[in-house]
Amino acid sequence: EAGPQELGTMAWSYATFGLLDDPLLQAISEEALSKIHAFSAQNLTNTAWAFATLGLGDEPLMEAIAAAAIKRCADFNPQNMSNTSWSFASMQIRHPPLMAAMAASAIFKIAQFNSQSLSNTVWSFATLSFTDSPFMSVLASEARRNIKDFGAQ
Repeated sequence: EAGPQELGTMAWSYATFGLLDDPLLQAISEEALSKIHAFSAQNLTNTAWAFATLGLGDEPLMEAIAAAAIKRCADFNPQNMSNTSWSFASMQIRHPPLMAAMAASAIFKIAQFNSQSLSNTVWSFATLSFTDSPFMSVLASEARRNIKDFGAQ
């Protein structure tokens, strides 16, 4: 029986290699929905990233990931926040409660964000037209402080 870590890692692995196996990913989605309450921040992030990377807009799964992520925002590190918000933005899934929770949590962890996490997070919020003024101000301040660390992409 696959647990949350195995499900997230399996989905992440297939996405990393660009392998679209619909029956497997459907099975992962169904199993994840039944176990989402036990997913860690990393499991949630890996699963969201995998489905976004493969272009699979599994609405029930993404809604469950959003609901679980809102409850666990305090456990998210900057990369989890960045990759989760990127996943929703890349699929054009507007989920204001999730973005608000991510913004509120990120304000307290902003000094831990590296340039990649900062830029991906800004891109995500801009893509979804979600402007949280306090968060965007803190993000801009941190980006200015670390501007020399930004490289070309």
